[in-house]
Amino acid sequence: MYRLISTSNIVTDDFLEVILGNRGISDKERLLEPKASDEIHYSNLQNMKEAVALFKEIENRGRVEGGKIRVVLIIDSDIDGNTSSAILASYIENLFPHIELIFLFHEGKQHGITEDKVREVIELHKEIAIDLLIVADAGTSDYKQQYLICEKHEIPILILDHHEAENGESEFALVVNNQLSDNYPNKALSGVGIVYKFLQALDDEYGYMEAEQYLDLVALGNIADSMDLTSPETRYLVYEGLKDIRNEFLKEIILKQIGDFKRVYPHTLAFGVIPKMNGIIRVGKPEEKVDLFNAFRGIEQATVNPRSKKSETLPQKVTRQCVNAYKRQKTMREKWVVKIKEQIVEKNLHENAFLLIELEESFDRDLGGYLAGALAGEYRKPVLMLVWDSEIERFSGSLRGYDGTMKNTKDFLEGLKLFDYLGGHQNACGFKISKDSLLSLNGAINNALEEQNLTGEQKIDVDFYLEDGQLTTELVDKVYEHEYLWGKGVSKPLFAIDIEVDTNRIKKSSSSNMIEWYHNNIKFLQFTGDRRLLDLMEDGHIVKLTIVGSLSVNHFLGKSTPQFLIEDMAIGEKAKFTLFEEVNVDDLFNW
Repeated sequence: MYRLISTSNIVTDDFLEVILGNRGISDKERLLEPKASDEIHYSNLQNMKEAVALFKEIENRGRVEGGKIRVVLIIDSDIDGNTSSAILASYIENLFPHIELIFLFHEGKQHGITEDKVREVIELHKEIAIDLLIVADAGTSDYKQQYLICEKHEIPILILDHHEAENGESEFALVVNNQLSDNYPNKALSGVGIVYKFLQALDDEYGYMEAEQYLDLVALGNIADSMDLTSPETRYLVYEGLKDIRNEFLKEIILKQIGDFKRVYPHTLAFGVIPKMNGIIRVGKPEEKVDLFNAFRGIEQATVNPRSKKSETLPQKVTRQCVNAYKRQKTMREKWVVKIKEQIVEKNLHENAFLLIELEESFDRDLGGYLAGALAGEYRKPVLMLVWDSEIERFSGSLRGYDGTMKNTKDFLEGLKLFDYLGGHQNACGFKISKDSLLSLNGAINNALEEQNLTGEQKIDVDFYLEDGQLTTELVDKVYEHEYLWGKGVSKPLFAIDIEVDTNRIKKSSSSNMIEWYHNNIKFLQFTGDRRLLDLMEDGHIVKLTIVGSLSVNHFLGKSTPQFLIEDMAIGEKAKFTLFEEVNVDDLFNW
């Protein structure tokens, strides 16, 4: 079930050298100490000079003519999109008070210049002249919508994005995008990073020094969008941003969810903070989404907690809303997962290389990616959540890949030539597909996997195999010392170990399928308990397990607990367990 990436020994080999070498990282010092020299100048981004000139021409018009300049921002519905538009809005509001900003929000988790946003922009333009439309973290491939807004209604469009272009650079919008910039080698910079570069360019044009104050949100957006932290520039910007948290909302939610500003690292934010924010984006009320954006903008607003009747700041309010939305999301997920698993069992879907889940049209599409991610982790294979859309007469939905099976799932599916649309990241994207193409999809996937020699049992790459006696609290502490390093591209080390477990000692959470037990004073924990092990727990057994997972330390109420976080397991021999006091003593002597 696992494969050692390299021949290594936890006792004799340099721990960090092995891990970095296993990830193809040869420049250890550059990774450990990212420097300002790793940053790439904004002038290497195609169209950046033209973008600054466009902004300045429009801004200057208002300054000279003395009237209000109106700029519309479409707020993209994810953390990267929120932070992108938030730092842009805050910068403009602080330095250009004669510019009036108008914000348009998506109702759900849509992205870019959707058709309803085209209608909103055009209707607004009829009432009040719009001088500029800016779309951050989206919009590169929205060619038709750009045409309708720019060509038909003469509203200039500025796109600040990092997503791949379906058909190259648009002729209807000014696009600044690292994917379209040959002279910009860092393709692992998210939308908020591109906006930050734009603000740096504006700083130089106007003689300001304001852009750097937003580096904490630049870091957050890149982590939330799973940017590769082995990219020197991205790593530098992220670690610089995390050194100095300035945004009051980010401070508040870190305080509540992590509790220790000394432990603000990429993976602690990804695990403890970002999922709470995503709760609002996925299941939050419209007013909660506005509150979230305003909190990122740094808006000061005193409110009253409806339960405690005590006053609270906007950061406190939004932190509370994030936690509550996350709980609602978990409840909704558990309900849907039960229904989906019934479909998987009934139709034997788990036997396919990819899980294709069809849901009724009434399904809340904003939950599609969230559910797909949970199922991909449990079944260890890519998952496509499909919902019929009667308006376009196509299935649409969300894909979530599984890195242990395939790194570039989007590219793999595009190669099948069956999808009408695939947009987003390699292992997290949206799609559209016709009924006829869907009928051929499973067969096409299997054939392509066979041709690429990707069939068979998938093995998990691990860094070290541990003998039972080598798993100690000292080893856990040693791994934990390097906690600050882990992130996308520099994944935390994985360990494999063979142990025997008495299933009577395993505890299952009353509210979920989480299981845990102690071994060598270390808590073994699996957030979604292996279904085979759950079955064995119904009767007492001693089982031999091969376990793959990571080492960590949990801090709660002043207590630190060393943990082995289980990613996967294989179950070997098992024996029916009988309590000692039930055994006949004579039988023991005879034995």
